[in-house]
Amino acid sequence: MFSPRHCGPTLPSQIDGLPGHYYPEPPSPAAIGELSAGVRDFLEAIPIRVVHGGDSAHYSTVSDTVTLPHPQAFHSIEAYFSTRCHELGHATGSAKRLNRQFGKRFGDDAYAFEEIVASLTQATLCAEYGLPNELHDSHASYIHHWMKILRGDKTAILHAAAKAEQAVKWLRQFDPALAGDLKEAA
Repeated sequence: MFSPRHCGPTLPSQIDGLPGHYYPEPPSPAAIGELSAGVRDFLEAIPIRVVHGGDSAHYSTVSDTVTLPHPQAFHSIEAYFSTRCHELGHATGSAKRLNRQFGKRFGDDAYAFEEIVASLTQATLCAEYGLPNELHDSHASYIHHWMKILRGDKTAILHAAAKAEQAVKWLRQFDPALAGDLKEAA
């Protein structure tokens, strides 16, 4: 007896005769290269110090530095760019930029709120620049703390989204591809 409860998801490749739009063409290598060059130009133009080395990605408030593993340590250059967007999201909170309050240690409410802001900043930048917004292992350890914040304050997500929007706006002002657009809007 057939039971849909015991079946996994059906993929378009498992169904014969679907219209062509269910089988999108993979992007050409040239298009991926152009995307990567544009994103690289944007990220390199941001005046926040980035150093490479080690095996973890983090932002240091003490040295005002983003530290990332070398790009080759990531499974793709796009994953590296995505992680860099997250850490730059943290860096926008510096007192000399947007002056957000950072938590003192993992698990406190300010730390959890800052992680929500950085994750929303990353998600927005990834969507705008066509990058994957992949969850990584450390996200699982944050979820308990995020839920505590969101359950305790029903407006927390709105505040975090507003802070993330400010962070994205601050970062995007340095995108060379938008320089003309920003001048025209002023």
